[in-house]
Amino acid sequence: MSPNGGEDKSFRGISLGKIAGIQINLDFSWFFIFALVLFALAAGYLPRAFPGQSTQTYWLAGLIATLFFFASVMAHELAHSLVAIRQGIEIPEITLFIFGGVSRLSQEPTDPGT
Repeated sequence: MSPNGGEDKSFRGISLGKIAGIQINLDFSWFFIFALVLFALAAGYLPRAFPGQSTQTYWLAGLIATLFFFASVMAHELAHSLVAIRQGIEIPEITLFIFGGVSRLSQEPTDPGT
């Protein structure tokens, strides 16, 4: 919601669909951090940690590790959101962006455990 009561049209990214009724979005900044993590693994860490493999192996392993890493970020945000929903707070969307993820809450929680 925008301050004037209308829908906020400022989101710039890609809609991935819904999970448990929560809209999941990727901000364009997410692609930068995805590429950075992938490059750091495939061109930096993996060749040093596991020498002697092919370049394709490092990039494939880096891609798989990066996907699992961001899946864990998504699972983390979903866990927060599902707890909030159990407390009666509506969660219209989760957006993944350069610094991780953020859930948009319809109201502030009254219980610190939420």
